[in-house]
Amino acid sequence: MSARCDGHSSGPAVGNAEAGLVEALFGLRTSIISGGVLFVAACVSLALPRSRRYQAPPRAAPPG
Repeated sequence: MSARCDGHSSGPAVGNAEAGLVEALFGLRTSIISGGVLFVAACVSLALPRSRRYQAPPRAAPPG
């Protein structure tokens, strides 16, 4: 048996555990809202490094 952590199989279980814990402590509405906020924050954090490294292709010289 491997001790390697596979994110594809453990990710949903960890997310469900986190949502259940937040719901138990703070209520359903807070669990839903915090899950959405964390999802958006994760997407933004993944997108920003790519956009900072983006380099536009060089423009052609204007005619004339």
